[in-house]
Amino acid sequence: TNPPQRCLDILWEIVQDESGCREEIVEQAKGLIKECLARLFSQELRIPTMNKCISNIKAHKSVCASLQLLVKIIELYPIQSHMSNEPVRWTIIGDLEDNSKVLEHFFNDLKQFKTSAHLKITNSSIINDVESGANDTAINHLYVTKFSKYKYLEEIEERLNFLQYIVSNNHTIKLTEHYADILWTSFIVNALSMKEREL
Repeated sequence: TNPPQRCLDILWEIVQDESGCREEIVEQAKGLIKECLARLFSQELRIPTMNKCISNIKAHKSVCASLQLLVKIIELYPIQSHMSNEPVRWTIIGDLEDNSKVLEHFFNDLKQFKTSAHLKITNSSIINDVESGANDTAINHLYVTKFSKYKYLEEIEERLNFLQYIVSNNHTIKLTEHYADILWTSFIVNALSMKEREL
């Protein structure tokens, strides 16, 4: 493999939740991935790296890191261009949706995450009473998956930030009624904390 690819492969391993690396090292690695992909000689590696992120989301692995990386890589593309053949931000997002079904995998993961969180709380000593907000802090600070670097509420915030970014940077993607129902059911009907409903 070429040097940029070897470099990306190492950095990719670091940003995975199961790497066990400290948070500051993981954050540096995310920034270095963006820097590497910003260089002219490694632009052809952007789409494969984004597809690896989407594969992670599909497999419910290192989801927050993958969502953050997707945004970092999309930001490398200009908002608009005077050159007709240069890809721009909204077309890249459109391609990710058309070719890789990014939203479908995002919403499937969201449902899986909420199910896992519910099971984790059910199997813990935390009494879930959303209306009273009695255990909000305990729930919001819960780590849902084994290797997760993000607490429950942070995981939700990362997912909502990503969705907002995708929808606001592409004028052709519209949330379907089905996706709107998933959001409503996940964060209002089946909210596990009061804070979650307020996001």
